[in-house]
Amino acid sequence: YKWAVLPQLIANDPYLKEWNDTIFGNSTDWYAMQPVQYFMDGSSGILDNCRYVKERVKAWAYAYRMTNDTKWVDRTWQELQVSFSTSGFGRLLILLWRF
Repeated sequence: YKWAVLPQLIANDPYLKEWNDTIFGNSTDWYAMQPVQYFMDGSSGILDNCRYVKERVKAWAYAYRMTNDTKWVDRTWQELQVSFSTSGFGRLLILLWRF
């Protein structure tokens, strides 16, 4: 029921409106970008890459939940397919997301 009232809360609360606008802004920016590519990034290995994917997926999930526009689901699927098809990267993502 909280999802149903969220649009009204956002419309009446400047803080929530800014929060919502930020998430949609990030979602839109990331939507236009290429999927995150696997690469070893120094001492943290691929953790930064995993964080970028997780951040995108969370934002797109919110955008989908608020709009019911399946473009967000499709883009999420594209992101995950690239992540999981990269050698070794997919297995590590699955392990990290379990935590």
